[in-house]
Amino acid sequence: MTVRTASSLLSILGRDAVVLRVRWPAREGRDDATVQGNAYRIRTIELWILVPVWLPTTAWLFRENPYAAPAAAAQGVNVTGNRWYWYLDRTEVAAGQPVEFRVTSVDANHGLGIYDESGALVAQSRAMPFLVNRLTHVFETPGTYRVLCLECCGLADHDLAAEIVVAEGGEVNRGMVSVRRHRPTRALAVRRISVMSVRRR
Repeated sequence: MTVRTASSLLSILGRDAVVLRVRWPAREGRDDATVQGNAYRIRTIELWILVPVWLPTTAWLFRENPYAAPAAAAQGVNVTGNRWYWYLDRTEVAAGQPVEFRVTSVDANHGLGIYDESGALVAQSRAMPFLVNRLTHVFETPGTYRVLCLECCGLADHDLAAEIVVAEGGEVNRGMVSVRRHRPTRALAVRRISVMSVRRR
């Protein structure tokens, strides 16, 4: 039984006990003096029950406070999408700690997709010009994660890639700055010339 379930059950039982205790004497006709004396006596008993029982119970339950604890300061990574490269001012982060990606673009819409070593998509966001989208993610498993584009932004969309190294806590090179630029391949350059020729016709 979880703490939340136990506390809910305890509250329901306490409420039912109070309702029964109040409603049962009401069935019997008594004079005001007797009722008043019994009420004060019951309040005194309840007070002495609440102090040694309910207060420690409440303090114990607050150990498992349902409210989220303040998160640790997020590791900030500024991400800028361009045709056709990602600019990351930091490519190494610590595992198990929040990472806040501040994502934007300088030319067109791009889709920021972060993949783990098995190829599974673990986080994503949109990179849009003149806007900064904030993506917070916690990398639980150390390793090398790939950053790919989920948006068809042009002929070299498949070359729009980068890497993020997730290291064990305390092993991060926090001063690391990296820019990954992809130069168009010869085949890509030929395709561009062909497209331009078709457009001119």
